[in-house]
Amino acid sequence: MVFQKLQEHWGFDSFRNSQKDIIDSVLAGNDTIALLPTGGGKSLCYQLPAICLPGITIVVSPLIALMKDQVSNLKSRGISAAALNSSLSNEQSEIVLNNIRLGKVKLLFVSPEKLNSPNFEQFVMNLKVSLLVVDEAHCVSQWGHDFRPDYLKIDPKRFKCPVIALTATANAECLKDIRRFLDIESATTFRSSFERANLVFVNYKTSSKRNMLLELLSKIKGSGIVYVRSRRLTKELAEFLTEQGISAMPYNGGMQNKSRQKVQDSWTANKTRIVVATNAFGMGIDKGDVEIVIHYEPPPTLEDYYQEAGRAGRNGAKAYAILMHNDADVLRLQNNFENAFPEEHEIKNFYLKLLNYFKIPVGYGKGERFFIDFKKLTYEIDIPSKKCYYLFNVLKKLELIKYSEHFFQPTEVFIRYDRRRMFELYDRNPKVIDLLQILLRSYEGLFTDYVRIDESQIARKLEISNTDLVKMLQGLETQNTIALRLRTEKPCVILEDDRVVKDHLRINMKKFDLLRAVAEKQLLAVQEYLKSNQCRQQFILNYLDEQDSNKCKVCDICLGSEEVDIVWEEELELIESVKAQISESGYTIDTLVKRFPHNKKNKVKALLTKMNQEDMIYLHDGRLKLR
Repeated sequence: MVFQKLQEHWGFDSFRNSQKDIIDSVLAGNDTIALLPTGGGKSLCYQLPAICLPGITIVVSPLIALMKDQVSNLKSRGISAAALNSSLSNEQSEIVLNNIRLGKVKLLFVSPEKLNSPNFEQFVMNLKVSLLVVDEAHCVSQWGHDFRPDYLKIDPKRFKCPVIALTATANAECLKDIRRFLDIESATTFRSSFERANLVFVNYKTSSKRNMLLELLSKIKGSGIVYVRSRRLTKELAEFLTEQGISAMPYNGGMQNKSRQKVQDSWTANKTRIVVATNAFGMGIDKGDVEIVIHYEPPPTLEDYYQEAGRAGRNGAKAYAILMHNDADVLRLQNNFENAFPEEHEIKNFYLKLLNYFKIPVGYGKGERFFIDFKKLTYEIDIPSKKCYYLFNVLKKLELIKYSEHFFQPTEVFIRYDRRRMFELYDRNPKVIDLLQILLRSYEGLFTDYVRIDESQIARKLEISNTDLVKMLQGLETQNTIALRLRTEKPCVILEDDRVVKDHLRINMKKFDLLRAVAEKQLLAVQEYLKSNQCRQQFILNYLDEQDSNKCKVCDICLGSEEVDIVWEEELELIESVKAQISESGYTIDTLVKRFPHNKKNKVKALLTKMNQEDMIYLHDGRLKLR
């Protein structure tokens, strides 16, 4: 049955790595931990069991974008899947819930926040849950590179089913945390080597990154990603590459959902060659033909670097992971670390300024949501924006707030008047009457609380544009008929607790000191990697506690030069063409060169010299021969 489903839905005849053993463990009802490299086929390890098991499989996933990609991919394979997250309207959520009740969904993707909500917990009690999947399980651990406190609240026991936890990067400490926090101490663990034999790792220390970037992208013509550490640089570098004739688009967390999706779709379809991105362009990328991933600056952890670099060569073909750096980068990493771990009094001061800015009285605030204009906030509380950014993340890690840099909030409406009075006021305006009728027919609870609405759907029914609909809603708000929260993708803050008097405010410094110690270890590892003379891949694998790894034999260190002479695909093709021509007839050098187009003649001359030096060819009576 397993092989039948594999062939039917994925078109594969065999498994990779330890996929079959992992799947057998899950189907046998065992708690399972799967540690597989990026591109190692983790998704199949839970998706295939999910369609073989009788009930529904719940997948805990950290990102909405990742959920959307997985659901879309499964549907394209004829597998029923859905997601519940904050991007859905009330109506859309209800459709998903009804489909689940009717048994029409095999895999349901949810965030840890949704999983832990009382309403969802009550809903799940009536379902037959066959498997709980914790994807990107390193988020459970403070030793993981993307620690998410909400992952700690996952309680697998309440689902009364087997658990599978999956990740592509976990050292021994992280693995211990996964076992402990998910309460799966006796889980069967499968750990494939994190080695990516098809990846060539190269470090370049350079003061001229733009020139190096152009040189690299002129030598390899395939699809690629350039990772940078700021939103500003995504735009600047994408514009620079475009000006140089290289198709490129920027991608960062400050862009709207539609814009980000447009970039990703264009790149996936190979209409755009290069995406210049922050780490917002992350989990869920499933594009096999990425030939090069360039880090324009070193990331803060080796876990981040290895996962991002691993998006190259997922089809198994040779690919390149390039890391650029200079002395300023090392200083920046150190400064960022110090900014990320301020003193206790700084944390308290920022938190109190935030509460005052939101005008929260003592005894109130828990669960309240605030959308913020970052520029306005930093001006009014008199703290530089960069410092604010770090302090927001400190408060988030200490579980004083929930903070999202890019939070989608659909439009919400609350009707202030009763139905009779409302229609009396607007009996002379047919369009407004139609709008109110559509709202009342489409949504429940409008008179008691804010309700999410679908602007596009309502605009279509009224036969007007979205812009005109918003103007109508704003007009009703101005006349106090409705309360309106227009859709936004601004940063959002949610308070975790009610405000207390200043003297009673407590910060969990023990936890903060542990986070600092972990981050310091990660920083030192990156700094050591930049200056190490050890095989690049072996260094990272050792850091991930894979101590018996072999040298890769293809990185810059293994090949014995600071800047490895990479044999690019274009050169390989040229070599094969030259060899074919020589084997056909004994050409002289001039005769052979003339057989190639004008724009390749100089390359062929240089290549013949190199092939001669490497003993691949020789001259006999003035004619070229193959060794």
